[in-house]
This record gives sequence, structure tokens and C-alpha cells, in this order.
Amino acid sequence: MLAMPLPETVIRARIVLLCLSCFLPAPAPGRAYSSLESRNPIAPVPVPGDALTGEKPQSKVWSFGGYYWSVFSRSDGTWVHRLDGLSWTRILSISNSTYAKADVKKVGDVAHILLHLGSSSSELVSIEFQAASASYIPWSLRPATVSISIGNAETATIDIDSRDRMWLASDHMSGLTARMEVRFSDPPYSNWQGPIIVASNTHSDDICVVTAMPDSSIGVLWSDQNANRFGFKIHRDGDSPMLWSSDEVPASQSAHDEIGGGMADDHLNVAVSSDGTLYAAVKTEYPPFLGYPLPALLIRRPDGTWDDLHYVDEDGTRGIVLLDEHRNSLYVVYSHDRDPAWSIVVRETRLDSIAFGPQDTIMVGGPSIHLNNATSMKENIQDEIVLLASTASWVEGILAPPSPPTSIDSRPFNPNNSDLSLLISPNPGRSEISLSYDLPLASEVNLSLYDVRGRLVSTLVSTCQSSGRHRLLWNLRADNGRRASPGVYFYHIRAGRSFWSGKLTIVE
Repeated sequence: MLAMPLPETVIRARIVLLCLSCFLPAPAPGRAYSSLESRNPIAPVPVPGDALTGEKPQSKVWSFGGYYWSVFSRSDGTWVHRLDGLSWTRILSISNSTYAKADVKKVGDVAHILLHLGSSSSELVSIEFQAASASYIPWSLRPATVSISIGNAETATIDIDSRDRMWLASDHMSGLTARMEVRFSDPPYSNWQGPIIVASNTHSDDICVVTAMPDSSIGVLWSDQNANRFGFKIHRDGDSPMLWSSDEVPASQSAHDEIGGGMADDHLNVAVSSDGTLYAAVKTEYPPFLGYPLPALLIRRPDGTWDDLHYVDEDGTRGIVLLDEHRNSLYVVYSHDRDPAWSIVVRETRLDSIAFGPQDTIMVGGPSIHLNNATSMKENIQDEIVLLASTASWVEGILAPPSPPTSIDSRPFNPNNSDLSLLISPNPGRSEISLSYDLPLASEVNLSLYDVRGRLVSTLVSTCQSSGRHRLLWNLRADNGRRASPGVYFYHIRAGRSFWSGKLTIVE
């Protein structure tokens, strides 16, 4: 108890307590799929290099003719593979490259495969299904491979509009900046026109992705780390190829330029529902563990409005989004890169009420087995889910039937929602700041302070604590013993799986 009351700045919020790891057992994890036992591992395939299931916006898996198919490189070139049981069978060699990054667009019995072969070279390979042999052969309308020069690009994707025009979107790096470009071609996609610049003066690390919309339009989404925003433009099918909408600046109302590196990073992956809702798994540059999302979800509604940025997790990277409209489910799959195991994890939500369930590990790595670059299908889920990821020398995967979601961990982008009370006095402070809080139940507690760039300044509490009132005094000393400089800092308190973040200020 305090002998005298202190003047206090009271910050109250509501937090759903999900796990009391110190004294109470954690609740059983929610299931992104029907059960742990139903996730069937696919036999790993040796590959000659890292990241062969990248890059982030691309899709390398499709289904047709009762089989799942994939494209990735091996030591003897790039192959189309058929999933036989739980093993990949090589069916068709499509390139001599041992480091191709593929993006696949299926149209009926034809699959168009864009192979990004390096910074400036890409190839379009088109193949058609042969039912008698359950295999693919070169497309009869254009059996030859088409070379496409796209400049100095990190990645490239393709899609086809309602008039059968194929669009290719890619970044073009030049020094410290980049521009986002589109090219187009009509059947049989031998001759390409462009580039058309849809965005310029972005960071050299930024990328884009193209997607066909059901309202007879094509959309391009890109990251812009110079502006700390994402960008999006629409082209109506049949209009002049040069005619694009103005930038919609997705979810700009959720941007916090003062937090870390801001809202946008170069991680994008999209899916579109039958009603025209666009979902994009993205990554921000907000510092981890401050209550702001790192993997996040953008949603564009059919009327062209954007939701506030949806929280997925406060840690993770290289996410992809999968839709299962039949089961009213959405999955965000991503790498848990700060875990020493570097595993592939998933969180899922109902489509009609975005609220992500608990994180579920679906592909387990290890200290020297860094699983990364999850990829799956451009098409929405119809039955089972096939996921691939890669290490430095293997492509691994799972085959899993989805189930209805169990969304119990609802956390909005703004985490100011808690039954936990945190009191700070004084705020701003000059020489000493009191922080006190009430724990409803015994919990493992971590209370840390970070600067505006997300760097740890001081860990004030890291231990199990009993329920009730707890109070401490911070003498404004960082963990290195030096006095913290005047300015704004972020405090982050976690009790079990519950958390609260806020600001405090030091003045001269």
C-alpha cells in the first residue's frame, strides 16, 4: 500500500486474458485445420538453393484433374510436379534454370507459369492437361516459351482479366528507388506491351502484385516504404491500358508514422472472394512486441472502401492469405522467424467477422532448419490445402483438410481494450516515474520499455507475479546504465498472453 496517494495518469483498457502461463494451464490451442493428426506431411524434395518457394506474392500450387500440381526448381532444372499420395513426381521439365521463382495462373485445363529467373529476366511457359496420362504437355496454341524483359526486378506476378488479357506486374529497381510497372499481352501471350508505370519513387526494396477482380477489373497492390503506406490502383477491363484509377492508399487511417519504420514493408500476398472483396496479407515495419501488428491483413470491400488494418500477429514474416468461402474461413500462413525453430504457423478467422484465432504451428523447423517462404494456390480453397515452404536445401509441404474456424483471439489493430489497469505517475517525468498495475490472476509478467525505433531500452519486470497490485519506480536508467534521453518511449506489459502498450515521455 502507498503511504500517500500519488497524482496519477490513469490509462485503462480492456484485455482478454488468454493464457496464464505461470500458474494455470494454457487453454487448448484453436485448430486451423481439423486436427493435428490430419495434417499430412509431404515427402521433402532436395533443392539446390534457399527460398525456392518464394517470392512473397507468388503462387506455385494449383489443382486440376483430381491432382495437386506445383512448380519449383531442382538441381537439374525447373519442373512441373504432380502430387501422388504424399510425394511429388516430376512430370515435365520447363526450364534449365535451377533457381526459378514461379507464379502460376490456371485457366481451365491450361496453366500459365511465369518464371522469374533473376533481376531482369522472366519467361512465360504455358502447358495443357492430358487426361489420358494425367500429365501436362506444352500448350498447343503456343508451345514455345516466351522471354519477357522486365528490368531489374525482385519479383513478378501474373493474372488474366475478363477479356483474356494477361497482365504482369513487377517492380523496377533503380538505385535507391523503384517504380511499379505493368505489362500486358493478348492470347496466345507471345507479344508483350509496356511497361506502364503505376507508381514511382518507392523504395528500392518495394514490390507489387497483380490480381483479377470479379467486377471486370484488374488491381495492382504495392508497398511504398518511402511514404510508409501501401498503394492500390484499378484498371477496368477494356479501357485503354494507360487508364488507371488514382491511388486508393489502403487503410491509410491506420498508419502510425511515428512508430518504428511505419506501416508498409515489402511483403504482399492477395486473394479475392467471389463478391469482389480483396484480402491482402501484408507486413508492417512496426516494432515487434509493442502491441502493433507485424503480419497484418488489408481488406478492400466491393464498394472500394478499405477496412482499418486488421491485426494478425505482433511477430512473423512472409505471410500468404488463403480463402475458403465454403467454410467461411480465411487463413494467414507465415514464418515465425524469431522462434529459433523458424517454423511455419497459421492463424485463421471467420470471413463474416474478422477475429483471428490462436497461432498454430503447422510445419516445424529447427535451430538449423529455417523453414520460410510459404506458398500455396492462387485459386481459393475448394477442398484440401496444400502448403509448401523451403529451407536452404529442401522443399517441404503438408496436405490438410480445412475445418470451420475457431476464432477466439479477437484483437483489433488498436490494442487499447483491457480489464488490466496501468497507472503512470508522473507522465511526463523528469527524474523518476512510478508504474503500477493490477493483475486479476497470477501471471508471468514482462514489462519493458522501447524507444521510437523499437529498440529495447529497459526490462523492468520479467518474472511470475501473484494477483493484486504491483508498483515499481523507474529511475530513467536504461539497461546499459545510462540515463534515457528526453523523448517519447513505449511501454509494453504482458501478463501471460495478455498485453497492453502505451506511451510515456521523459522531459529535461
